[in-house]
Amino acid sequence: MGETIGKRHHTQNILLKNLTRAPYDALSTLEMEGVHVVQALSTVCTKMDIKQSFADVVFEVDDERILHLEFQSNKEPNLHRLLRYDSFFHKTYTVPICTIVLYTSGVNDAPEQMDACTIQHQVENVFLSHFDGGHCWMRSNNTIDMTIGPTKTGCD
Repeated sequence: MGETIGKRHHTQNILLKNLTRAPYDALSTLEMEGVHVVQALSTVCTKMDIKQSFADVVFEVDDERILHLEFQSNKEPNLHRLLRYDSFFHKTYTVPICTIVLYTSGVNDAPEQMDACTIQHQVENVFLSHFDGGHCWMRSNNTIDMTIGPTKTGCD
């Protein structure tokens, strides 16, 4: 049991570290092919009535959408907070918002949509514990090598 938990956290650490090392190409690590980041955007949501007034990661992508990534270590019980973020971003940028919730712990299911009659909100869930950390490491290192040249890992 302890070994499984250790492997899962190691996998998650690899993914998260690589996402921060190469933010513009990191989406390929999560097998999100064809999504090309134009720029990182501010994650601060001013004048919002929620505990945390900033989102995790927000990118403008080249197909005139906003990509909103949220890292969660626990199951998101409902999508109200994410709906508020996405409403703020839509009002600010007036383009479609694509929200992906990346679960970093042993969460294996979570709500993907909120149906409040006239209000519909949809997110995509990605469960990082389902990813092979070694495969993601190799894939992201190849992306980094192609982008900025070979990296020194200190493990040579």
